[in-house]
Amino acid sequence: MVWTTFQQTIAAAMAEVGPLEGKYPALAALARQHGSSFRDQIAACTEHEEPLRFSDCCLMAASGAPRWGHCDHASYLATLERMVKILLPMGAPPKKLWAKIKNPSQTVFLDTVAEAVWTVHFHELALDFAYEVPLDPLKAMPKDADFRVPTKDGPLWLDSIAISVQSASMPAEKPSATRFFGGRSKEASVNLFMKKAHSKYDKKFRREVNDGALNGQQTGILLSLLKAEKELLLPFVFSGSEGLSVEPPNGLFTEARSALACVLVTNFIRPEGQEHLVPNVLFRWIQTGIELCLTGGKEPSVAIDPSVNLH
Repeated sequence: MVWTTFQQTIAAAMAEVGPLEGKYPALAALARQHGSSFRDQIAACTEHEEPLRFSDCCLMAASGAPRWGHCDHASYLATLERMVKILLPMGAPPKKLWAKIKNPSQTVFLDTVAEAVWTVHFHELALDFAYEVPLDPLKAMPKDADFRVPTKDGPLWLDSIAISVQSASMPAEKPSATRFFGGRSKEASVNLFMKKAHSKYDKKFRREVNDGALNGQQTGILLSLLKAEKELLLPFVFSGSEGLSVEPPNGLFTEARSALACVLVTNFIRPEGQEHLVPNVLFRWIQTGIELCLTGGKEPSVAIDPSVNLH
């Protein structure tokens, strides 16, 4: 009976594809260019308990699913729509962009949503940024950075990653009021952010820095707490008046990772009157002596409103 109900939901959504294509024309055109459509995406949906994927977003939007919080199916689609409109005129390969958006892996999809948020943000700041730039063009199959943005001290190479619920898992700790509400200690969350930043730096930038391809240039990690706010940020709600005013953890910036200039830890919010998501900077960790403005001159948040930022 459950399966019948799900199939009926798909059938009803298929009848509403027209308005969906009208609302997200850039996504619809990109899908058609690669032999797909919103209808195909909806038809491919299956029942599962994973975080949203592109096909799920299409199904929920077409079937009139209710909105919730900030990060939901409609805000994902609106942000991806703006990303496509920005990147295709910049020369982004349509085939590669479509493959990332419709990827059946929820991890890849959430990472792509995070990239979309920063793409729209940099565009709105009128930064002369580049997307998916090869780190060493002389290599046959070079790695690329998600973004390269200009700074007064030269280019800054940035890579984005979204922490999902699964990747945010941490060992259990002693009972506390924070853990009662599903969180972990403040220290455990901060250590996890540092671990994820180091892992991303080592995987993406370390060899190119050591080999000289990025000689004298700086790198940074954009760490997004997509779908992990409740697990990772509740400890700061219970930490008293400090809020999110946290200094860079010891060991974040080291000699071994000398090119790591900054780590921005964000969640995403949907400002009133807008459909797309924007980054809400929670921690802005910058290596001493480096000037950086990737947030439009805004200082990082120093307090959390659980009714707004936690899902």
